[in-house]
Amino acid sequence: MSAMELASTLVAQVVVFPIQFIGFWASVSLPLFYVPLLFTGFKPEISIFVALLVIHLISLVVGHGYGRKKPTLQEANVSERRADA
Repeated sequence: MSAMELASTLVAQVVVFPIQFIGFWASVSLPLFYVPLLFTGFKPEISIFVALLVIHLISLVVGHGYGRKKPTLQEANVSERRADA
């Protein structure tokens, strides 16, 4: 394993994984905050709703790749062969 591969693996484990984890679970839990806003009405809290919506969209984008297994080179070759057939 080269130093560059080791550094990229370390960055993925220390930086990317926790950010995706937080983004994923924020996108899952943020809709719970919409319910109180629906029952209280949006008039005075429209800016809160817009901010919540923007945060939710950002968390969806950031957490999109969480939990996805990256295909190995061998798995990628198999899927390419199936597509060609």
